[in-house]
Amino acid sequence: MSYGGQNAQARVPHLADAAGRRALGGVDDAALSSQYTVVGEHRMHALVAGEGAPMLLIHGLLGTAAGWAPAMRLLSRQARVYAVDALGIGRSERVPGLDASLAASAHRLRVWMDREGLEQVDLLGTSHGGGVAMCFAALFPERVRTLILHAPANPFCMQSRPQIRLAGTALGRRLAAWLPSAPRSLHAVALERMYADPSRVRSGSLEEYVESLRVPGTVEYLLSVLRCWVPDMAALTPMLPRLRHIPSLLLWGAHDRAVSLHSAMRLRNVLHAPLEIMPEVGHLPFEEAPHVFAERVLGFLASWAPKREVVACGSRLPGSIAGPLRAG
Repeated sequence: MSYGGQNAQARVPHLADAAGRRALGGVDDAALSSQYTVVGEHRMHALVAGEGAPMLLIHGLLGTAAGWAPAMRLLSRQARVYAVDALGIGRSERVPGLDASLAASAHRLRVWMDREGLEQVDLLGTSHGGGVAMCFAALFPERVRTLILHAPANPFCMQSRPQIRLAGTALGRRLAAWLPSAPRSLHAVALERMYADPSRVRSGSLEEYVESLRVPGTVEYLLSVLRCWVPDMAALTPMLPRLRHIPSLLLWGAHDRAVSLHSAMRLRNVLHAPLEIMPEVGHLPFEEAPHVFAERVLGFLASWAPKREVVACGSRLPGSIAGPLRAG
């Protein structure tokens, strides 16, 4: 099997020791396993756990599959959960010149699903990954059983536009190149802002983000995403009404500093989807309060259980989602 040519391995993070596994999400936990799938001749990594209806998790701009691990351990009690690393970040291959637009990312996910034999999934995306999820659902609605959007990047959120414009300048590119070598304290402050309560930052989380960022090619991927941001949001706007026919849920942290709650209200009105606001959490509830996050997700899926079918590898089985998980 081809893995993208002779030099492909050089662009895939190598986790030879325990420190490396912790840093990039090779979780030392029998419940979570790693796998690689070839997508367009490049290796895409995923964490996998559990049995049941397939659920696909899509991380945010700086996130990785590893960030989902706390919530995955809970969600996987009632589902077969896949958390993918986008090409360009995490433990997936770095691909020079990669098209990082929402549409291209959505098409790669479709190929990934085809390779995994998944006809339909419960699709959960966060932040930029929520934008990818909405684009995917609009382009391939037959592949999405339910759609769960946690603080998705959306056309109505303007608070990040100054940073996005900066990323397109020479100064912005120099700052991005410097970011992997920035002091640990600076990275820590940035991560803590994503939490409502900085004391809840989980052990190892900062290292996961920083080590992924330091793999050569990651910064180029991030800049590619940011270059696509404004045209992506413009293209996504007319797609949104198509999602009204898919059972959907919007989730937001009450203290989210990355994607505004104001945009949540506007998105809810367009999608005609329920909006649930989680108190006392920020932009990373799947890390900050995984029990609360998993309860909301599984509760929503349970409400659709009588109408759902598991579709995997061409087989149709009765839905396996039971009642909501109680927060511990």
